[in-house]
Amino acid sequence: MLNGKFFFEFFFNYLIFTFTFMELQDKVLKIVGYKTWTDKRKVDTLLEIDATAYTNLGIDSTKTEREQTRRDSRFIYRAIKSIDEELGRKLLINQC
Repeated sequence: MLNGKFFFEFFFNYLIFTFTFMELQDKVLKIVGYKTWTDKRKVDTLLEIDATAYTNLGIDSTKTEREQTRRDSRFIYRAIKSIDEELGRKLLINQC
């Protein structure tokens, strides 16, 4: 049986990752929807968000944090694919 502390920490971490993913999703969809931005500016901004996420990972990051960053990255690459089909496809294929 799980002890209360472990369950609470797991649930708390799940809520934090879910909340941050929802924030990321809102930010990415907002950028994709901008009518006044060029496609290049949209892609550059999305790649900057992706690079920042990977930069924030360190040797002390948990496996869950690394997996979440990878999922976030795939979401960003799919958004890029909706703007630039070729670039988005290449990014998704080359992500290991």
